[in-house]
Amino acid sequence: MFSVLLLSLALALDAFCVSFIEGAITKKRSIILALKLAFTFGIFQAVLAFFGALLGKAIEPLFKEIKIEALGGTLLVMIGVQTLMEHLF
Repeated sequence: MFSVLLLSLALALDAFCVSFIEGAITKKRSIILALKLAFTFGIFQAVLAFFGALLGKAIEPLFKEIKIEALGGTLLVMIGVQTLMEHLF
């Protein structure tokens, strides 16, 4: 449960940072724009988390011998390395 809370915090901080930057560069600031951003991020994060959980449960039998945590960690490291490579080169 603690890992789910940490993941939720990370996703919320990510959405906060993107919205913060969007608000900083937007010339026309309004409550409506802020609400649209918040609603859009909220819907996408909820829907994608839901479908991700469903997909994870569906493919769980395929990875019985592999520790799922190791697979998830490996995927996150690969995404991080890809992001670094894109920005450095």
